[in-house]
Amino acid sequence: MGVDITYMGTKRDLAPVVADIVSQCQQGPILDAFSGMCSVAEAVGTKRQIWTNDALAFPAAVGKAMFTSQSEPYQASFLLPLIFPEYSRRFDALESRFHRSLDAERAMLSASSYEDFSRLHTRLRRVHQVECNAGAAGRNSFFSTHYANNYFGVRQAISLDALRCTFSLLNERGHLPDEQQTWCVLALGRAALRVANSTGHFAQYLKPKPTSYLKHIRQRARDVWREWIEGSASLAPVGFASWRRRNRAFNEDSLHLASRLKRFETRPAIVYADPPYSKDQYSRFYHIFDTLFLNDCPRLTGQGLYRPNRFATPFSMKGQVGGALDLFCQRVAHSGADLILSYPTNGLLYDTGVTPAQLLRKHFSRVQRAYKSRREHSTFGASNGAVRTAVTEVIYLARA
Repeated sequence: MGVDITYMGTKRDLAPVVADIVSQCQQGPILDAFSGMCSVAEAVGTKRQIWTNDALAFPAAVGKAMFTSQSEPYQASFLLPLIFPEYSRRFDALESRFHRSLDAERAMLSASSYEDFSRLHTRLRRVHQVECNAGAAGRNSFFSTHYANNYFGVRQAISLDALRCTFSLLNERGHLPDEQQTWCVLALGRAALRVANSTGHFAQYLKPKPTSYLKHIRQRARDVWREWIEGSASLAPVGFASWRRRNRAFNEDSLHLASRLKRFETRPAIVYADPPYSKDQYSRFYHIFDTLFLNDCPRLTGQGLYRPNRFATPFSMKGQVGGALDLFCQRVAHSGADLILSYPTNGLLYDTGVTPAQLLRKHFSRVQRAYKSRREHSTFGASNGAVRTAVTEVIYLARA
């Protein structure tokens, strides 16, 4: 079931293939070193113990919730009466603070032509800025003051603030345990992506044009509360609690985690690696997810309103990708685990004149190409601007 969030580099279509290759490997836990939205781990399921890892906070929380949580998400019959009173109070307070912006937004969304829309959009920006400057900035209104009228509509941002702060308050009061708060935030991340004014990620928001302003209006009309309820109803962990109790979830740089594998009392028998393969840093595309999860007030920078000190992986740097992948292979081989490596033929490594097979053969005695297929990858409008690009996906299986 998963969290139903689109993610650059997702291996959802390839996950059954990887699961089949996993079944041919030695017995023991599998570590998904770049787990993202956990498509592969979900496909492997309860046949093995699952270890997940991601360097970013939100996807790391996805792995932890799906594979280590000891409680199921609260049912709607219990959750909604718990959440709604505090949510409603916070929403009303923010609605009062930004009432002029909301009036301006309603007028803009009723525009019958692009000319009217553009004029009302400019007015909304001015009104919203005045209301932002008039009130105190803080965690309770972070989305309303920073992400409204760009990634989200004003009403949408107010809903995101009201829900996120409600989760935090109820958690502090002991009414929403940590695991339940995580489930709620994951559903909110799904809702945020579904209503966002973007192409499926948060690298940048879309500016309305004569050809797209009607779509802009339709997207802003989507309701965060409704999307959150729908997302909450669809979430569930994998397997039974007794099985999940023996799984592990990490939030680390994959190279650092690989360096520690041999020191674990129980080690993974298999490591699945699907490292980033383009120059696009994933933290640029999913920073708002992390802000939702961390519930902090970062100082935002750039046109994309990015968090400071975003994680940068050497796998997405031409000058470092060869050394990074070589070191990763070496550390996995040193741990005694089999390595399943997924890497497309248009990956950044090939620009350095080195192939994945060459690096694998340096550290493993048996290397085979377990799968090869021509596929289309969604770029979500990444650096090359294309919606989809055709690549040859190759999966290698390397053993000591």
